[in-house]
Amino acid sequence: MDETAAVLMEPENLAGPRISQFGDRYRKLRASGSLSTAPDNALVDLPAFFASTHPGAERGRALIAAMQKENPGATPKEGMMIRASSGPEAEKFAESAIHYYLQATLTAEYLVARTKDPAIFARIGAAFGRGETMAAWLANAEPKGELPRDLNALQDDWLAWLDQRFPIEPDRPES
Repeated sequence: MDETAAVLMEPENLAGPRISQFGDRYRKLRASGSLSTAPDNALVDLPAFFASTHPGAERGRALIAAMQKENPGATPKEGMMIRASSGPEAEKFAESAIHYYLQATLTAEYLVARTKDPAIFARIGAAFGRGETMAAWLANAEPKGELPRDLNALQDDWLAWLDQRFPIEPDRPES
């Protein structure tokens, strides 16, 4: 959620293209009828997004583990480590990062729209500070505007909101 809050502070020249790219991908998923089964379903699986970590953090942990396996006791100097990758590994990481930032941008927009509270991330952050998960925060008594109170209903509402946010354009085929 910290990264989702951070995307709210980015200039429009970063957010606008992400929103457009998300919309293009979402429309393709919807047109194919594969919102729940497509490889891109990570793009629209909001509960999984809330439970995920930043793809760079996961990759960093994996790189450190691999480095320590090769050289037990090795640690990155002063927290810095550089590693270049290419091929399928790099492509997989790049795609996961793209999904992550596209979804973070739209999730931020969705939460602000449904709660009508531009400071919603401060409230969610406070809940996380109390040890609550996203599911627990949704269920607590705190006002949340139009947000559903559980993750399953939230997912359904998210998809309905996306359908409204990215309507089928009459002059633009969905396939």
